[in-house]
This record gives sequence, structure tokens and C-alpha cells, in this order.
Amino acid sequence: MLSRPRVVAIRELAPSNILYYEGAKFEVFKTKIPVGGLQYEQVAVCYQCGYFHSGEGYQRDTCHNCGASLDADEQGNSAKLNHLLPMEIVITKRRVGRRPSR
Repeated sequence: MLSRPRVVAIRELAPSNILYYEGAKFEVFKTKIPVGGLQYEQVAVCYQCGYFHSGEGYQRDTCHNCGASLDADEQGNSAKLNHLLPMEIVITKRRVGRRPSR
């Protein structure tokens, strides 16, 4: 069982990412869907400080952490995400490293 802060989990536990645990290499293979089915969340992300606003925080226009406006970033990515799938449990498969040829 690995426990990670939410910001780290977003990066590390995405599909096809590699995790290193106790000297072994694992690839994130899939996420386990809850018995009740998919339940998406609405969140807002501050592109200035990275603060993650969930629940009632989704309605905010300014960041709770730094006070910046919750607007789109330079590439036009919206700060408001309407269909975020919580990945509470991910399934990994062990990756065997390839040795360099001589």
C-alpha cells in the first residue's frame, strides 16, 4: 500500500507511469473502479501555486491559497475541470528492466 499526497499522486499514478518501490520497477496499468460505478468530481486548479480546490472550492473565482484568479493558463487549459476521475486504487504490473547490450 502506497500513500501519496494528492498533488504527487496526480503525476505518479497516471496510466503508463513508472513507480519505483523497494528497488523494483512497476508500471501503472489500470485503476480500480468502485462498486457503485464511476463518480466524477468537479475541481479547480490554480495555475499559479498548484492548489487543488475540490467540493465547494470548485465554485471559487480566486485561489484559496494564493489569491490568484482561477483563469485558464497560457495554453488555454481551463482551471475548472468537470470530469475528474478519482484514482484511489491503481493496479500495477512489475516491469523487468532491460540490460544494455554490449
